[in-house]
Amino acid sequence: IPGYMVPFDDDDDKVSQFVLVPVAGMCIHTPPPPPNQMILVEMSGEAKLVDWNRQIMVYGHLEIEQTQSPYGAVAYKMNATIARAE
Repeated sequence: IPGYMVPFDDDDDKVSQFVLVPVAGMCIHTPPPPPNQMILVEMSGEAKLVDWNRQIMVYGHLEIEQTQSPYGAVAYKMNATIARAE
């Protein structure tokens, strides 16, 4: 799934959990995007480098699961094996 990484902590260089959104910077401003436009991604392997402005491809198992993130409600969750710039 293509999208843009939004880490939960602005100071992190690498993250193992983040929100994937369709447009760069969506979660930076309020209000947050609708839950159906955000995927909570949990990396099953190593942490990934944070790059706010570059689209990434995330590969893994996608589930419909409503949960809360620091940026609001999320409708999907992914256990990702790969997240890389394309």
